[in-house]
Amino acid sequence: MPDFDVAGGTHADGSWTRHSVARKTQHRGEIAFDPTEIAGSPFRIRLRSTHSGQVFSGEIVWTTNDRGRKVVATNVLAGTEFTIDSRGSQGKTSFSGKLFTA
Repeated sequence: MPDFDVAGGTHADGSWTRHSVARKTQHRGEIAFDPTEIAGSPFRIRLRSTHSGQVFSGEIVWTTNDRGRKVVATNVLAGTEFTIDSRGSQGKTSFSGKLFTA
């Protein structure tokens, strides 16, 4: 399962932040995120297609006591190109971790 280092921040007003770096799946399967740091809670992440602009995953949430990898999308087709959206709800939130793709 290929992985990518990801890091970023969110808007202080709690709106969704679109991150511009596109990633692409190699095989059909799931996409998961394993945070190494989340500075601010709760933190939310979702995935957006670079072709249609549509969100194709659920909104996955990490709260103060959450640790470890969570699946963001399942049954994603091979060759899907996507970007990450993120949102924090208590001011600006920074995050880093690994994104695992099929």
